This record gives sequence, C-alpha cells and structure tokens, in this order.
Amino acid sequence: MDAAHTARPRKHVYFVSDHTGLTAEVVGQSLLARFDHVEFETNTRPFVSTEARAREVVEEFSRLPEPPIVFSTLTDPDLRRLVADAASVHPVAPDVTLRTRVADPALLQASRRFDALDANGDGLLDRSDADPASFDRLDGDHDGRLDRDEYTAQARR
Repeated sequence: MDAAHTARPRKHVYFVSDHTGLTAEVVGQSLLARFDHVEFETNTRPFVSTEARAREVVEEFSRLPEPPIVFSTLTDPDLRRLVADAASVHPVAPDVTLRTRVADPALLQASRRFDALDANGDGLLDRSDADPASFDRLDGDHDGRLDRDEYTAQARR
C-alpha cells in the first residue's frame, strides 16, 4: 500500500479562550488523545476578549481548507455566540464549548470593565490603563501589572 493510502487524516483544532487557553488545551488534548488515527494541527488563540479579536479568529477559520474543531472557554456570551454563529458564514464545526457559569453578575461586569481598559488587548493592565489608587490596591503581587484575575478579584469579595 502506498503512502497516499496510509496517511492519517489531518484536522485543524483551535483552542479559543478569553484567558490563557490552558483549560481549553488540557481538556481538548485529553479528548483528542482518544483519536490516535487522526493527525491534529493545534492552534491556541488566547485572550480573545473583544469582538474585534473574536472576528480575527473567525476570519482565520475561514482561510482553512475545511472547518476546524473548536474548543472554546469564552466566558462572554456575545463572544461565544460570535464564534458559534460563524458556522453560518464560515463553518466552525464541531464547536465544543467548555461552558463556565458566571454566577455573580458583578464578576461579569468587572471582566467587561477590564476588557474596556485593556486598550492594546494583551490581557494586562498597567498603571496608565487604570485609576492609580485602584491599581495599587488591586496589584496584589506588586509587579506593576494587573491580569484579569487580579482585576476581577474585587468582584469576588
């Protein structure tokens, strides 16, 4: 049998997250491990926390030869919907959304404020991005930067 008949099928897989993407990667990789007869090309797209960034990722999907498998841990319902609805324009299937419930509306509101302050979309705030008094109070490790977890910790208290 020649190589063309023995080649394993190749699938594109995306791990999409509004944080680091670690949860999507770990869960996704554990599920993909069950399919050792398929070759997966994986791509992680972390810090997808704005509509513009989500649209970039959806556009990336459209350039693929076939729809990718998407593992999403997006917490913002609008961004989740944008990625899921992309199937009608740019097929995104299957979409495995690793849903996380935000029980506290204050946490979601704090997360949205973080996104609004994070002008460059790098997932970090520095003193110039936030009120200095609040910044100093929230910067628990005093590294001069706030990630989403540090910023939203105020809502969890």
